[in-house]
Amino acid sequence: MKKTLMSQACGLLLENLARLRERIERNEVSTYKEMIDRKTEQEAGKLEACQKTVEKDIARMGIIIEGEKVRENAEFIRQLTSVLTHLESCSLYYQGMAEICAPVVYAGVKEEEPEERTKESCFLLLEAFTLPLVDKEMERYIEYEKIMRNLPGYRTKYPDIPNEEIWDFYVEGDSVLLWFSRYFEFKDLVKIYAFLMNEPIYAPFLFFIAAIDEIREKQKACRFSEEKSDKKRPSVEEYVKTAKTLTSEYKSEFENRRRTDTLVVFGVVSVAVGMAAAIYMALDRKK
Repeated sequence: MKKTLMSQACGLLLENLARLRERIERNEVSTYKEMIDRKTEQEAGKLEACQKTVEKDIARMGIIIEGEKVRENAEFIRQLTSVLTHLESCSLYYQGMAEICAPVVYAGVKEEEPEERTKESCFLLLEAFTLPLVDKEMERYIEYEKIMRNLPGYRTKYPDIPNEEIWDFYVEGDSVLLWFSRYFEFKDLVKIYAFLMNEPIYAPFLFFIAAIDEIREKQKACRFSEEKSDKKRPSVEEYVKTAKTLTSEYKSEFENRRRTDTLVVFGVVSVAVGMAAAIYMALDRKK
């Protein structure tokens, strides 16, 4: 039986997650470090409190799946809630993880993957790519964003604000940290995930440069809008091709990075609050 486009998209994501799992098992992902306790057991009262925390974020996450009201998919919501509640119970959850994990959980549900395998895929993805960026008060993310903002092709989100006034703030977390899940429809997003899972940890910063025109346009319009623009844009495949070239071209800048001065965002010091501040500063999200 011929697979639907949605089934093909889900399959592509699951295939690349399987490859990631194999690469981790062979110790080929240098940034991977197991940080999430798989066997954590918490009291029912604490788990209930953890669940209430993540449910608020799930209700306002920005995943876009054409033709489907994803928040009405009960099994998807249940499994995503389970993943995020586990992270919160380990004190490793922060705002934004719902959007990072949502495409993985959605693909697992649609293709009827075992729930534990889907959960493990989320954990591996976070441990290999997200948690290393936000560890130590977001040290590596801060360094990488500063490098990105010095690259040709980058243009500020705030043209009316002098660069020196926002230089010590990291402002692109709503796209880079979340692997662009708020700005691309699912069938395109899986191609982005497939690319990023097979590239160095700094590849999202180069994809941002490649796709900056479309991202800025969507930020200016409405970040969660599913409306189609009449403007002719490059395909995601073209963005990926450009990002691949940029990743190779600027490899030395990222891999030979120097530690930057510690940044302070609204005086926060915790990783969880730090990342939330980065994302919400960029988004000015409406509650």
